[in-house]
Amino acid sequence: AFLGLLYSLVLCVCAIYSSTPDVTRKASYHALTKHRLLQGMTGFATSLVLKVFVRTSITIALQTIFTVVGLVAALSFGLPAVYMACTGQTMLESNFPMKEYVQIKPQVYCPLGPGFYHRGVQSNLRDILGPRWWMRLILPCRGGLLEPHVALAPRPSLAGANAVVSRVKQVEQEGVVQEVRSCEQLGINP
Repeated sequence: AFLGLLYSLVLCVCAIYSSTPDVTRKASYHALTKHRLLQGMTGFATSLVLKVFVRTSITIALQTIFTVVGLVAALSFGLPAVYMACTGQTMLESNFPMKEYVQIKPQVYCPLGPGFYHRGVQSNLRDILGPRWWMRLILPCRGGLLEPHVALAPRPSLAGANAVVSRVKQVEQEGVVQEVRSCEQLGINP
């Protein structure tokens, strides 16, 4: 989405700068702007669209508006998702840290901390986009077959695996410090 919208914006800018203003539309633009009804952010946006319309056509003006609105939406919704994918987190892990547990022995649960699945940006993005990730960035196609372990049993990072192994050893040596009788004690409401 980012690349397609940026491509559209570049085409709109090229069309705007390569065209010459229409004299008849320029007179109507000056008639609209002399009334001072267009002020503030709305006035700025309207004035900008009218200037684009004077230089090109209504098609390019509307394409520019929709491209800018789409780019703002894609960036505001997409950048957090890309960040989460790069760091190997889900929104649940980010919003509710230490609420995901793994059962290491019967009635023994260990919380998974933030970054448990962070195996590096390149590895995390390859898991999501597939082995031919570069094709997905250029063309709207599949990046190859995704392995099912990515969704069903994601691989932990080396630090995350070491933390769970050390917790298992600690439980074997010291025993259980706090016993859990139900899921509600962990903050999980089934």
